[in-house]
Amino acid sequence: MPKGTSAPAPLPAVAALVTFAILAGCLLLPARLPAQAESAVTATPLAAGDPDALLVRQWLEAKKPAGLPSDLKTLDISDPVEIASPSLSGLFPDWRFFRVTWSEAFTRKGEKLRKKNDIPGENVFQVITLGVQRQSRDLLAFLDSGDYASFGELLARQKIEIRSFDRAQAVWAAFCDLHDKPWQSQPHDWPDTRHWRLGETALSDFHYYYEVVLGEDGAVVSGRLKAEPVR
Repeated sequence: MPKGTSAPAPLPAVAALVTFAILAGCLLLPARLPAQAESAVTATPLAAGDPDALLVRQWLEAKKPAGLPSDLKTLDISDPVEIASPSLSGLFPDWRFFRVTWSEAFTRKGEKLRKKNDIPGENVFQVITLGVQRQSRDLLAFLDSGDYASFGELLARQKIEIRSFDRAQAVWAAFCDLHDKPWQSQPHDWPDTRHWRLGETALSDFHYYYEVVLGEDGAVVSGRLKAEPVR
């Protein structure tokens, strides 16, 4: 299959701005990189009595950490908003998407105990997007770091096919909108008929891309972030 012809978008001073870790085989990327394209995502507050809001709040309640008193660690969760964009509605018309920010921070007292290794954990800030299927009301969670496998699951559920670079760009635009990433201009590669490498870039000593695996019918089977050492 032909290789993509577009050149990788420059990411100035990325090495100075990016921190990442590989924990248990799961790559953690930063919440944001320098902006490359203006987002088309809109955010709308939820109406009172929205039936899907209850599902979202139930998921958030179940995610709350247990065991630490409020004088040691605070938790701040923003009110959910519904997000939309042309890329999301084009690929996933049967889904609604809701976004919150999630912040866990140790108090001064908690930080002193943490430094003494008396309590585990770190300060956390995440942008979390939750998708709700309109008919079945199934819920999927999309985090702004990790391997982004939930997006691959969403593509597979929708039986999305990728047979051209234009289609690959549409899928990548939806990825960026869903995960609050400004990476739309990063290029793609089609190494063979069963794989796509979306959003290729090199940071420090690693080559990153979102690998999409296709079935024999051309529909997505799975997707997740991959990292390979730069040779």
